[in-house]
Amino acid sequence: MAEGIFGILSFDHEIDKGQLLRMAEAIQPQMHKVVLVNRGPISMGVIRIPRIEVQVPEIGCNETGDIWVTFLGEMYNYDDIKRMLGRSHTFRTLSDVELVAHLYEEYGDSFAKVINGQFVIALWDEREQKLMLIRDRFGGIRSLYYLTNKDSLVFASQIRAILNIREVERQIDTDALELFLKYSYIPSPYTIFDGIQKLIPGHFLSYQSNKIKCERYWDFVIPEVKIEDEEFASKRFLFLLRRAIERRLKADTDVGILLSGGLDSSAVLALASELSDEQFNTFSIGFQSSRFSELEYARIVSKKFNTKHHELILDNGFINYFPLLIWHLEEPYAEPGVLLTFAALKLAKDKVKVVLGGEGADQLFGIEGQSLAIRTILERTSSLKLVEGGA
Repeated sequence: MAEGIFGILSFDHEIDKGQLLRMAEAIQPQMHKVVLVNRGPISMGVIRIPRIEVQVPEIGCNETGDIWVTFLGEMYNYDDIKRMLGRSHTFRTLSDVELVAHLYEEYGDSFAKVINGQFVIALWDEREQKLMLIRDRFGGIRSLYYLTNKDSLVFASQIRAILNIREVERQIDTDALELFLKYSYIPSPYTIFDGIQKLIPGHFLSYQSNKIKCERYWDFVIPEVKIEDEEFASKRFLFLLRRAIERRLKADTDVGILLSGGLDSSAVLALASELSDEQFNTFSIGFQSSRFSELEYARIVSKKFNTKHHELILDNGFINYFPLLIWHLEEPYAEPGVLLTFAALKLAKDKVKVVLGGEGADQLFGIEGQSLAIRTILERTSSLKLVEGGA
């Protein structure tokens, strides 16, 4: 079951509620829980999958009712931000949306720089008649798409929601196709569909008086402090990884771990076991041929940390996963491993609502060759340097 945010802004004509419901249905055909709000020229909605027991608003506003927010994702520093804002604001709920509204009041357009998390946000400033769309720093989990014409803007966290509006034409963007053939994925702000754009990670978009502005609110900062001691670098990395995992274990629901038996996912499980007394659910994918299967190693790690272990053996029928996988991906993406991740998530979905996994370490440390990212980093830095914050 998918979740998402969506909306339509038009200063020149009335918004058809049926269009919004079609967008919602495209995101989640079951229409399990749809919340809509209309504020004059803008209508927006959200479909969420509850992950905590406390019921909080899915769309909310500030005390005066002139800043409206819908939020999708997780804030890992929610408690820290709330303590900071508590000196000057009154909170009526435990919701993320109320916190975002107050952050905007305090910091203006660049308020998202304060948030540590994975998220997409739509914010309507009624006083300024301004819509803001915001995507988190890295964009690894959440995307936000938009389409503009001369008098309106449509946005959604899934492309299919925009495509489900009758007036939207489905044409291939040949520039995006060329980028896919070059990089094996389509980078922001392009999408495979002509006219539909993807908000760049670490950026916000504002739409006011039929004018668009897109600006960066966060970027990597390379401090002047250099690390030349390998032992110190190792300890610092371990500290950051442990802190990142601790923040992600705060969900008030069962957390599972995708376990391949390799170094990355095993390290995540080991640190999570240090940080929690819970018995974790772990999920592994294997193959009928022992030549390709790594289940043996996953079982060793599972036994070491006493997890509730679940396995799925892929056979020739795994090809049946492709239609649903392509439906979720929405764009061309040439990474074979995504099929294994998708299978593991299907295995996990009936057991837990949150999963952790070991992704990205190969690219971070250049294990699978000298990628473009690694070359760029080496060109920008003369030696290994400490990157503060994040995690």
